[in-house]
Amino acid sequence: MTKLALLLDRRWNGGVSTHSIGLLLSTLELKKLIEERYGKVDVELYFIAQEGDFSKFYKGDFEQLYEKYLEGNIKEIIKYLTNNIYKKSSNKISLDRLIDELSRDDIDFKIFGNLGSFLFNTLGEKYNLDKILNRDNFVISAHSEFAGDLLTDMYAAIVINPYASKYVSIETRKKIEDLFKRRLEKGYTDEYVAKEVIGILNDLLHKNDIDSIIFNVEKGFLDDEFRKYINLMSKLKEGYTIFPTYILYEQTNNLLKSLNNLGLNLFIRNPIVMHEPMYMVTLEKAYSEEINIYKENYKEIYKDTDKVWLLYSGRISIERGSNELLKLYEDLIKEGKKVGLIIISDNIDEDSEFYKKILELADKYKDVEVHLYGKGFGNSLHEDPLYYIGLLKSLGELKNTIYVNPTYLESYGLATLEALILGNLITIYRDTSGLRELKEKGYLNYKLSFKDYQELKNKIIEVIEDIKNGKYDSYINKDVIEELKKEVDPEKIAEKYAEIIYRYLESKSTEEEIIENKNEEALAVT
Repeated sequence: MTKLALLLDRRWNGGVSTHSIGLLLSTLELKKLIEERYGKVDVELYFIAQEGDFSKFYKGDFEQLYEKYLEGNIKEIIKYLTNNIYKKSSNKISLDRLIDELSRDDIDFKIFGNLGSFLFNTLGEKYNLDKILNRDNFVISAHSEFAGDLLTDMYAAIVINPYASKYVSIETRKKIEDLFKRRLEKGYTDEYVAKEVIGILNDLLHKNDIDSIIFNVEKGFLDDEFRKYINLMSKLKEGYTIFPTYILYEQTNNLLKSLNNLGLNLFIRNPIVMHEPMYMVTLEKAYSEEINIYKENYKEIYKDTDKVWLLYSGRISIERGSNELLKLYEDLIKEGKKVGLIIISDNIDEDSEFYKKILELADKYKDVEVHLYGKGFGNSLHEDPLYYIGLLKSLGELKNTIYVNPTYLESYGLATLEALILGNLITIYRDTSGLRELKEKGYLNYKLSFKDYQELKNKIIEVIEDIKNGKYDSYINKDVIEELKKEVDPEKIAEKYAEIIYRYLESKSTEEEIIENKNEEALAVT
């Protein structure tokens, strides 16, 4: 019998949370594939959840989910994660038990859904990693790059924090501001930024001056997390590490090079670049009739209008280009364009500064129409993905919507791909990091990328005129979209995981056979 272990990290919102759902569906399909080849497969399922300031650990019932998967009951599988059904008190396990079970010799292969699973808890301590990652029988998925995350933390603590900005030295604040600006302008973390981040972080954590004292009050925990990250990186000389784009792999390597300049010897032995599993593709196949009902309902909302709609889905933040999105909308309204704005985001509510800016626009201009979907308004589409798919499909069929991604930083571009794949929407995007890579691979329309605000505005105005003149379809390549949909399908991703595991199991079998033959030869000689 083949035995697998799957650890999913449910502590974070956004891409990591979405990926955990897709990876669970891929692993359910993976069990089926491996059983067809090797016979019975047993999968142990584990979760990390955030409760207050602490990570808590749970063991799930994979076999129960597998039965639902074979029945085609995908909604119940997704609810198991999104509604925290796995978090029953009877399912809670200690960290020690999790480590013991992940360290067992009878586990043939381990799948870790997030590189960050080993951070902000003690899984990343060297003595625990030595037990869990004690062989090369594991695969870990990376979603963000650590140097960039550290820079964002430093920027928040030193530059944005009003208390810190009064007392931190001008020199330190300017260094961090300049690095943050350089990263946004380049769209990724280059080797220079990675090197400087390490140096500044070390000073802030250990210099014991005013800057250091202020930083440690809020971010002193990063000392432990940085050490654990290095521990984890030292283990990636074994196993397999999956990146959604080459640029994320390159950024991770930039940090490793900077650390190696300090005398370390860190490298990633088996990097694999492949798409992340998009669970909404599975939902679309399984619930097409229900989605069609929601699609028709949204059509009723958006069909009787002469507006062209701008759609944005994702976090509201500086690095996501949120301010430019509102500036764009205001400029179009000022110029008399008939446009509406749809924002899908779970980190905006009536108390947020971004929402207040929207209200200011509504007071200032009579033609402003902004539709907000999110937890803060009780209508989150991320919590009801069938509605989200229905909305995207309705807007695509009405051919009156442009999806806009103004982000400065993007390791992959999941929301952009969702708009393209599920809605066949025109997608305008910044020519940056992961999005540029998707463009170069032919997935995104190269004519619709922009480098600065003026180019964004010009392209939006041009596309609005083309939409009004019936040229919407000239921006859509349905053959490319269909091919992309196949590639991000969790079933297709399962096949790629199966190839990794087959390769490992067969090499292990060959190795054991060689050892056995050598032992037999030794016995024959004696």
